[in-house]
Amino acid sequence: MARHRGALTCTPAGLQATLVTLKEHIELIKQWGVGQTPELKSGDPARIQAIFGGQAQYAQKMIDTYKAAGVDPKQVWAQSFDLNDILYWIRNEPAFGRQAVYLDSIDPTANPPIPRQTNAQLTALKTARRADHRAADSGAIGREHSRPVDALAVRASTSTLQG
Repeated sequence: MARHRGALTCTPAGLQATLVTLKEHIELIKQWGVGQTPELKSGDPARIQAIFGGQAQYAQKMIDTYKAAGVDPKQVWAQSFDLNDILYWIRNEPAFGRQAVYLDSIDPTANPPIPRQTNAQLTALKTARRADHRAADSGAIGREHSRPVDALAVRASTSTLQG
């Protein structure tokens, strides 16, 4: 593990932070016996394309890291602000997708404000998620299947990890 002084903006002055990789983080959390809540961070689309081959491959890489570490999918609540990541996990990694958390970016203080999602948007997301779970359970959705859903929002979280 590499040590970086001041690497984290939330580290109190004078304390040393340890920046860990996703693999190292997984091993630490496994030792503690608690659930894991990784957030797939957004990034520059050109860099994601160059490094992973695209957003779907980036989302898959995070799940593959958990699978390689032998983490039970029931102990992972994968999170993203990108709805397409959530739907990708539901369709392509249903064991992990069942607990995927869509992070809603409500911010009434932003300029312009980012409003709460409408009931219609929430209903559309819930409907799409149920349909995708049923299709994944039946085997009707494979890795090649992909469709964006024009719906937003369910739940917010304060936990973030960068892998």
